[in-house]
Amino acid sequence: MNLDEYYEAGTDQPPVLRGVASGRFVGHGLYDRLVFCGPTLKSNSRAFASICELDSSGKPFMGQATMHVSNVIPLDDGNLEVVGHVQWNSNISLRLSVFWM
Repeated sequence: MNLDEYYEAGTDQPPVLRGVASGRFVGHGLYDRLVFCGPTLKSNSRAFASICELDSSGKPFMGQATMHVSNVIPLDDGNLEVVGHVQWNSNISLRLSVFWM
């Protein structure tokens, strides 16, 4: 049952979390990344993503770069396409975190 069907059915049961994943990359400016999520992700899944900067030890921290996620597109092959922008003039370490229902 997808999220729309939950609401249409009037059920008070919450949607089921199907999975979580993350991917690290180095970049700046516009990014378009695929995060492999596996067979529980389909094009009708509801997917959500966040992005953060990583320090030299791989831990998230609040740097000076402004960043955002613009589009999150679940694909039938188990990949999640995430498009966004990092406003910084040189490469920095980043992590995309995603979950889907």
